Amino acid sequence: MWYVYVLELSDGMYYIWSTKNIENRIQTHQNWDSHYTRRKLPCKLLAYKEHKTYTEARIQEIFLKKSKSRKITEQFISENRKIG
Repeated sequence: MWYVYVLELSDGMYYIWSTKNIENRIQTHQNWDSHYTRRKLPCKLLAYKEHKTYTEARIQEIFLKKSKSRKITEQFISENRKIG
């Protein structure tokens, strides 16, 4: 499985990415090992969505990033919230 996930960073911005191992990737963010997010910790996992293939996950990730729309990202979060 592949995952697309959304983090909320300390400055209120969203970080969108895809990964094959979501537990390891989130731990990487929390341990200051991610170049971009280490400057914006703490971060919080808001939502993630499973995809069967890398291609499906990348298509969704790119769509969310290219839309540059907080509304579309928040819709993804509300439809795929897995935390809390």
